[in-house]
Amino acid sequence: SAAVGQTLPEMSFSYTHMNCILYALGVGMSTKEPDHLKFLYEGHEDFSCLPTFGVIPAQSAMMGLGSIPGLNIDFTR
Repeated sequence: SAAVGQTLPEMSFSYTHMNCILYALGVGMSTKEPDHLKFLYEGHEDFSCLPTFGVIPAQSAMMGLGSIPGLNIDFTR
């Protein structure tokens, strides 16, 4: 009940093309696949982050949940 009404501190998240590229490589994008190049080469005319990159800022915010009084979550499970 101590967790009711608690708020997380505001946070901001910034990223560069390099973060998008490293994420794409980490989830299996390859330069051997032509349709993957738009996620791996910042000079590509359609360069973009993978849509699933959006979970990264949310994951960072979730790490703050352990500091909320009364909210007992075992993040190791």
